[in-house]
Amino acid sequence: VHEYQEKRKVEREESLEASRAAREEAKLIRDLEKALDEEAHYQRLLDKAKTEAGPASGDPVARLNTGVAHLEAYDYANALKVFAALAREYPDWEAAHVNAGIAALNQVTEENLTAAEKSLRRALEINPRSLNALVSLGMLHQHRQRSEGALEVYEKAVALDPEDPNILYQLSILREEKGKLDEARLL
Repeated sequence: VHEYQEKRKVEREESLEASRAAREEAKLIRDLEKALDEEAHYQRLLDKAKTEAGPASGDPVARLNTGVAHLEAYDYANALKVFAALAREYPDWEAAHVNAGIAALNQVTEENLTAAEKSLRRALEINPRSLNALVSLGMLHQHRQRSEGALEVYEKAVALDPEDPNILYQLSILREEKGKLDEARLL
C-alpha cells in the first residue's frame, strides 16, 4: 500500500509538472505569436514611412539628387531643407554645403543670405578650390553690394578656370564698375 501511495504521489507530481510545463509552453507560444504580430505591425509602419519618405530617404547621394531636383524646379525652400539636413549629417561634404548655399541664396531674405554665406564659406573651408562655392559667394557679395568681396572671390575663381564665361563676365563687370577698364577689356 505504501509503495502504491508513493507511486501515485510521484505520478501526481509528474502530472502536475507536465501540466505546468504545458501551460508554460502555451504561454511562451502566445508570447512569441504576440511578438511576431508586433514585429509585423512595426515592419508595416516602417515600410509605410519609407514609402511616404520616398526612395531618397536613406542614401545621401539620392537625397542630394532630390535636393537638386528641387533646385531645378525652382523649389528653393525644399531644396534648402534637403541640403541643410545633409550638411548637418555630413559636415565635411562640400556638395551639401555648396548646394545649401545656392538654395539659400535664391531665397532673397537677410536670414537666407546669411545662411548662404555661412554654407558657402564652410564649403570653401572644406575645399578652397571649389569653383561653385566661389562663384556663388561672388554672387552673394554682388547681391549685398560688396563689390570688393565679389571682385576678390571672382579673381580666385578665374585663376582656377580662366575660360569660364560666367566668371569672366562677372569679373569684367566688377572691374568696369571699379574704373579698371583696361583690366575689364583684357577679359
